[in-house]
Amino acid sequence: MTHSFYMITALKEEISQFVQSAGFKRYFKNTSWMLGGKLLQLIATFWVTAKVAKYLGPDQFGLWGYAQSVGVLFIVLAGMGLKQIVSRNLVNHPDQEKKILGTSILLRLIGAISGLIIYSLMTVFLGDSWVVMGLIYLVIGSAFFQVFEVFDFFFQGQVKAKFGVQIQFVSVIIFALIQLILIIIEAPLIWFGFAFFLRNIIVGVGLTWMYQVKTRNLFQLNIDWAYGKELIRDSWPLIFSGMVVIIYMKVDQIMLMKMVSSQAVGYYTSALRFSEVWFFLGPVLARSLFPAIINAKKRDQKLYRSRLQNYYNLSVWLALAISIPVALIGPWLLRQEFLFGEAFTPSGPVLVIHVWSLVFVFLGIASSEHLAVENLQIVSLYRSIAGLIVNVLLNLWLISWIGIIGAAIATLFSQAVASYIGYLLSRKTWHIFLMQTRALTFYSIIKKIKS
Repeated sequence: MTHSFYMITALKEEISQFVQSAGFKRYFKNTSWMLGGKLLQLIATFWVTAKVAKYLGPDQFGLWGYAQSVGVLFIVLAGMGLKQIVSRNLVNHPDQEKKILGTSILLRLIGAISGLIIYSLMTVFLGDSWVVMGLIYLVIGSAFFQVFEVFDFFFQGQVKAKFGVQIQFVSVIIFALIQLILIIIEAPLIWFGFAFFLRNIIVGVGLTWMYQVKTRNLFQLNIDWAYGKELIRDSWPLIFSGMVVIIYMKVDQIMLMKMVSSQAVGYYTSALRFSEVWFFLGPVLARSLFPAIINAKKRDQKLYRSRLQNYYNLSVWLALAISIPVALIGPWLLRQEFLFGEAFTPSGPVLVIHVWSLVFVFLGIASSEHLAVENLQIVSLYRSIAGLIVNVLLNLWLISWIGIIGAAIATLFSQAVASYIGYLLSRKTWHIFLMQTRALTFYSIIKKIKS
């Protein structure tokens, strides 16, 4: 009892010191805008997703989940692994804003076209129905408007995340209303794909418009081919790493579709929607605190290390604060009529297992930013490949044995390998493994208790 009291007291002190730090206060306003906007999006998106799942049923909802999983595999090319690199460069070289943004948009557009072509060549091997193919094309086609997310990177780098959040919020509300209308008029599955496509149009056009309104620089953006080569050289490990990460995060749904049934995918996807709905908090922390970490590295190595450790600590605390209650009451909530309903009861055990991957997802996001700061992007590729190999092998074994439960276990283990254990593969990243271990074992809190 005494030890518990001291641990709680130490935890309160640790959080208090972090919250009162100058770095936290400087970036809190930016984080609060992103967090508040994302929370509103979370509520709207999750509730409407539950209604869509309930309307479509496990079988058709599984087809939609499968189509999104396949589509996302090719959308990753549109990102070109530029997110961390562009954000870093915008903070370090604000005077080169027009060149950075213009060149990044072109590279992302080339990536979107490449993804569309590659999927078209692979359709014959996947053997999907025309409806599923149509849904996948709509998901991939939306990437052409996601290229304009670079303007969101700009706002985040300027600590003005509220502008991007406003656009995202409007798109989520419109998307939610459209889906509710489709349910009311009993629309076929393909129309939900068109609604998804329209949402990305709204985001792309909205961010572009907001950038022009706030800067008047839209028509002054320029393309620098030499800088483009530099971006590709810096980001190619992140391109392949991003592809590998998406594969090992989505391969379970694709393998369930091919090895079991679309209904199994429906059960599994509904659990993932309940679990992954919280994943947004990781990027929110990264986008808001990343500039502070970069600035600390320029000024003071001790401050830089301290902020990184606080970042990892906060990531673990936040993940556990979500995972514990979701694991306890999530299965009960999931089968309530105001959410997915009794038809999705088999999703409960999947949720209890899968939600713990949140800890490693948050650590992985934090460490990806850490690698970008230290220009160690190649390590992301190595650890992601390790995670993919573990995931595929475990899925092949566990899905055939225990179905959707096996897929959840495979995902949890692969996330642990890719986001934590994988940092043991290179001596250059042992310090990241050590910092993550300190966060996972509450080292700073225990140290306070002992002192």
